[in-house]
Amino acid sequence: MNAYVPIVRLKGAWSTPLYYSSSLFVCSIILCLMSESANAQGVGLTTPRVAAMGHAGIGGARANSALILNPAGMSAGASYAVDANYFRTSEGANLLGINVVDSQTRYSRDRLALGLGYQALMKSGEASGHDAQVGFSLPVSKLSSSLLLMGASARYIYDERTERDGFDLNAGLLLQLSSAVSVGAVGVELLEEDRRSLGGGLGLSTQRLSVNLDYLRQLSVSENHYRAGAELMLSDALVFRFGYLYRQRRDDELSVMSPNVNDLSLINESPSQQWSGGIALVGLGGGDGQLSTSYSYAPETKSYFFGLSLSTYLNMGINP
Repeated sequence: MNAYVPIVRLKGAWSTPLYYSSSLFVCSIILCLMSESANAQGVGLTTPRVAAMGHAGIGGARANSALILNPAGMSAGASYAVDANYFRTSEGANLLGINVVDSQTRYSRDRLALGLGYQALMKSGEASGHDAQVGFSLPVSKLSSSLLLMGASARYIYDERTERDGFDLNAGLLLQLSSAVSVGAVGVELLEEDRRSLGGGLGLSTQRLSVNLDYLRQLSVSENHYRAGAELMLSDALVFRFGYLYRQRRDDELSVMSPNVNDLSLINESPSQQWSGGIALVGLGGGDGQLSTSYSYAPETKSYFFGLSLSTYLNMGINP
């Protein structure tokens, strides 16, 4: 299952041609260059599935979730995945995004998995923030039943609130010990010393249940992030997701700092605890479609974050 319970059971007849990968790469570069300066308050790439599972998945994320959490995981399975996302925050902001990952790789060492993500923050009917990300992943070593994957992603974001305008870099490793156990490590926002974070995660999965446990440390402020997420497949058509996130701050003064938008939930107040959950309806129209929802809530600030997405996954496979 490996964190995509409802998808690996689908049998699509598609086999994505190689030209999808090259066209996706070209589109990624164009989209990054077209990102405009804006007032981005909380804009950050995510999906309802990632949000519902507490942003946990460094050691177990696949496809579009991997682009956000650990780019190495994009080549852990074979798929062509597309998400169209919508979010609404308690502050009245709307976020629109799309994520595409072409990971038709299996064990091929000379082919890349490519991913593209983009999100726009809308306030008062106008775009006030942009976040674009392009990443790649590939297998680098295979020994017996274990497979080592590596990946990286470049990201552009503008944030007027923090006067941030530029590019950054995420990188990760994923070791698949078996079909049920994998571990991962990431470096997040590596180009900015005051935002740089390092972390690791464990992914456990069965046919019906997956669990992810993460630890991330934001180095400059000595802030620890603990995250846990689970996905339970109740039937071939219904999936439940749950998550919990806890920030261990050095002191109360840190509570006014902007959260790591590539890691957290986009709730601007940056609370120390956050609970989340969601459901997914699988096999829409008798095909590979999936409708997902998420709801995140911070008890301290009574802030919420609601998400909705429509996804399709073609020819999904899991490495044995």
